[in-house]
Amino acid sequence: MSLKDITKTSAIHAAVEEFDDLGREAFLRKYGFGPAKAYFLVLNGRKYDSKAIMGAAHGHQHPDQGALEAGEFSGGADTVVKKGRSLEFFVGCFDPEYPDCLCCAADVPIVQPRICPVCSHVFQGNGWGGIDRHWRTKHEDVMKYEAFRDGLCDNHRVSRPAESAADDPWSDEELRATVEAYLRMLRAERLGESYVKAEENRRLREGPLSGRNKASVEFRMQNISAVLNQQGLPWIEGYKPHGHVGAGVGSRIETILQEFGVPGSIEYLPTDDEEELDRRTAKLRKRGIGESPPGKKKPNLKQGSSVVYERDPAVKAWVLECAKGICERCSEPAPFINESGEPFLELHHVLPLGDGGSDTVQNAAAVCPNCHRRCHHSQDKLEATRTLYDLVDRLREEYPP
Repeated sequence: MSLKDITKTSAIHAAVEEFDDLGREAFLRKYGFGPAKAYFLVLNGRKYDSKAIMGAAHGHQHPDQGALEAGEFSGGADTVVKKGRSLEFFVGCFDPEYPDCLCCAADVPIVQPRICPVCSHVFQGNGWGGIDRHWRTKHEDVMKYEAFRDGLCDNHRVSRPAESAADDPWSDEELRATVEAYLRMLRAERLGESYVKAEENRRLREGPLSGRNKASVEFRMQNISAVLNQQGLPWIEGYKPHGHVGAGVGSRIETILQEFGVPGSIEYLPTDDEEELDRRTAKLRKRGIGESPPGKKKPNLKQGSSVVYERDPAVKAWVLECAKGICERCSEPAPFINESGEPFLELHHVLPLGDGGSDTVQNAAAVCPNCHRRCHHSQDKLEATRTLYDLVDRLREEYPP
């Protein structure tokens, strides 16, 4: 027995009618289900515990098999929600901590006119005209209108979110805390380290963003991605860029990013082109590289006529700046000045990228051409390379996978 056996809308209607007749507490007790925490089926302006309804519906359609017990199937978006929607019932998330766009959940198209996700009322004109009056009149028993608004995605929301409204602007302190958290997650992502977005969101709302809800923090993170994306810089994969920001917020985010050492420049992007790498490195050194860049534990591999790895110009620029024109292996000055007016040193990955080495400052040293060739081609190349661990404090030994 499973949810797949439920194929008739009449079975769900029968379960809903029984729910109404018995009352919620008695219905849940009869079928052995606990109260729903997030997902509810909505019908005629009322909401019903979706998992319990589905379990009872199975018994109504298949009386010989009986109802599904709570332990026989799981609730949530991938089970009872999909089953309910496949039979043209609205099932949505009503937990304000985990908002699911009510319109997306009910397959309400983004094109005009808009359709109420609960009762399928079609709004006249171009947009949501009268949604607040309609919702407060018809569906306040399901959810407060303000909660409904907060549970919509930006494409379905009637107007800009509260966080960008003139009467609820984000302070510099709020934006700075959000940008700092974003960059912390971005750094972890680029280093291949794990992090939990929901946990960062919660920390912000328990601290400097105590007046914001989860959805508004997520939205602002998407704004940060949009600013970075416009500048040709990496952004967090889980925060798709969303450019609809309040007046002046985008420029404020850009300013705060620069305060944290993230200039609006494509020079920070990794490249597999050696000449382009040198060009970007020179620009970053001229501008000033600032703090140690995160680099990448597993640089992207590009395959064409030859196999090459993308390399981070910020890593190269930072290491060269640390060396100050002196080979970090033999302690001799660079042999000449390059076209950019800088002492010529080369970047050596102690554990080669092809052997699984990272493109980070902990695996890179600035060496003269002679030492670089010795580390790759001499009879004592292994010893010559290992010497770097003793000479350069920042280096951390890595091993092939």
